[in-house]
Amino acid sequence: MDAKPPPDTQGDPGWAEMEGVSQHVEVLSENTLRQIAKGPLAKFTLGCQDDEKVARVWQSLLDTYSTPSISHSHMTAVGNTVSAFLDCGVDSRHEGTRRLVRSSQAWLAVFEVYMNRFDEAKSKSMMQVLFSLVNILKHDQTDVQLIRSMIVDATIPSLILRGSRSQLKASMLSIEVFIRKNVIRSTELITLVENWLVQNAQRWTHLLQEDLKTLSIDISQFTNKPGDDGSRGSVMEDTAKILALGLVSWGRNLDFASPAGSALGAVFQSIQTSSREGNAEAQSLSSAWVAPVRHVMLQNMGTLEMMSNQILYPLFKVDPRGFNYFMNALPLKDILAGDMTHDSLPELTLLFSALQIGKKIGLVHEDYLSTKPNWLTTEAGESIVLRSEVIGQFLLHRESSIRLTALSLLVTATSTTKPLTSAAAWAILKGLPSMHAESDAYSRGEILSLTRRFIVRVKGGVAEDQSESAPTWKSEQEAETRAILNAYVDFLKADLRPGISYPRHITALKALMLTLESGLDSRIATSFPRNKPGENNKCKLSIEIFHASLLRSLVDLLLDAFDDVRATSLSILKIFPWDILMGGLIQTQYQPSCPFPRLTDALSRAEQLASNTSRADHADTVARLYHILFCGAVTNRSENRETQWWETKTGVVDTILGKLEEKISLQGGLFTSSMRDAPLHGFLSALRYVSS
Repeated sequence: MDAKPPPDTQGDPGWAEMEGVSQHVEVLSENTLRQIAKGPLAKFTLGCQDDEKVARVWQSLLDTYSTPSISHSHMTAVGNTVSAFLDCGVDSRHEGTRRLVRSSQAWLAVFEVYMNRFDEAKSKSMMQVLFSLVNILKHDQTDVQLIRSMIVDATIPSLILRGSRSQLKASMLSIEVFIRKNVIRSTELITLVENWLVQNAQRWTHLLQEDLKTLSIDISQFTNKPGDDGSRGSVMEDTAKILALGLVSWGRNLDFASPAGSALGAVFQSIQTSSREGNAEAQSLSSAWVAPVRHVMLQNMGTLEMMSNQILYPLFKVDPRGFNYFMNALPLKDILAGDMTHDSLPELTLLFSALQIGKKIGLVHEDYLSTKPNWLTTEAGESIVLRSEVIGQFLLHRESSIRLTALSLLVTATSTTKPLTSAAAWAILKGLPSMHAESDAYSRGEILSLTRRFIVRVKGGVAEDQSESAPTWKSEQEAETRAILNAYVDFLKADLRPGISYPRHITALKALMLTLESGLDSRIATSFPRNKPGENNKCKLSIEIFHASLLRSLVDLLLDAFDDVRATSLSILKIFPWDILMGGLIQTQYQPSCPFPRLTDALSRAEQLASNTSRADHADTVARLYHILFCGAVTNRSENRETQWWETKTGVVDTILGKLEEKISLQGGLFTSSMRDAPLHGFLSALRYVSS
């Protein structure tokens, strides 16, 4: 006889729907799943006292969840519904429902489907199922040890055997979640992995033989069942290394680098926690990741940046002492001594990349050690302090990746408001000239990205000594900051001279634009979007960047053969203060402005050159100069005095149209020889610029 629903669900419209679902075991439609998941399923699972009905609903959900032919959206819907059933069933008022949901058979059945079909639904839906399984294990579970063993048997083969990828991401996420939620302690995981390695030695030893030989791991200890003698700790440490090797090996792949790093971070964070609590086994495992991670990364230098961010970053954060071990396994002493002759370029490159990650976290310091200790520096023991004048030497290294990483080490800080040291600033200025000559466009883009950070930090002021806990803004600091900024601007202006190579021209122009956007010259009226970190930081001082010499260089670059050089020069000219742009110099009582605007003189020369050469780039210069005049001109004519044609927008447009009309209306039309005497393309392009 069917049990009646509890009083609080009597007459509920959703109960009738659940009654229909509970009559038969069948694959449920996507629409049905979405309807019952909104509320009826939870009330039914919490309150139904009929074990058979609950069992039929559960079997229908499990059959649907394991059906391989359903669509992606259908799989997502059933994942959400299974998660809801498990969450409600574990706390059901009816003992039979609780017993069903908490049984190892139900748990393992759901986990098997989760592992096999993880990629067939939205990851959020599958993660909800995983968290529901974790929630079940937090309640009384008599078979928890069996389940832990089954978890290892399901996840470890994908990591170690390097076979099918279908279960790989699910395996990594499972290990991470189970460790972080304390379903399995790290030492328990290592022990279970050791058992799997012993039981399956024939499946994996030939695959990892060369790697384990390099890591000095004795395979024979896994081919024979290890005893309980004094070698037990060594076996566990080697097991941890093999687990780390399996995870980091998959970290070479873009699709798996992030979950592999997260799983590694979770495992060794748990080990660190147990180690601090006095667990002797955990203390021997705390930095077992160092050797395998170093080994794999040195073999895969093509993915160094990705692996540094996805693998090293989470490991360094949870194991600062391991960070020091990792550094000491690389030529750190050579770097600190300024030795650029180290034979192994991969080791040097890896070291610089690791130092860069360490500085982001706060384990590496520039010039001075911060007096504000935190748990990272306390755990790490001896902190690494890099002298800027030494790192600055590597800005001249023959390898581009070393140069870029050295620049990043000099400009990167844990906070954009942290003052840059004077030594670091001068070291950067010494190395930038050679870096601006970089021929590779990607490298120039990286240099400009780091230049933005450099400007952000310098505009906040430089400090002679960062060891003070609260440095004050002193006159000496202001003078030093001003000297550095002026030296940097002078360097950029020098790279804008005619005859300089294209890479130096375009890099200097873009760096100059970044400097202007930072607000260092308070005369700029244009407001720039400030969306990146540190761009809203207050400038400690203001310097004058706009000068007549810069104007002359930019006007000359409008005749450059490269379009991006001309375009960037125009962009900078458009934000020039109007009085300097038209007069060449700021008008003062001691130095009156020129009687004729220099820009119009440049326009006349450009028109003449374009007429003589008939080159498109020279005609484009004419158009851009007219565009500048148009942007700077006022809209309305002044009634108090006579105005020049370049002072109003109407005057500029009338001048362009007049010159076009004059040449086109000549007898003979467009095919007369006199047409070569006027840059018609420049006039037409000018109209396009001013109308856009």
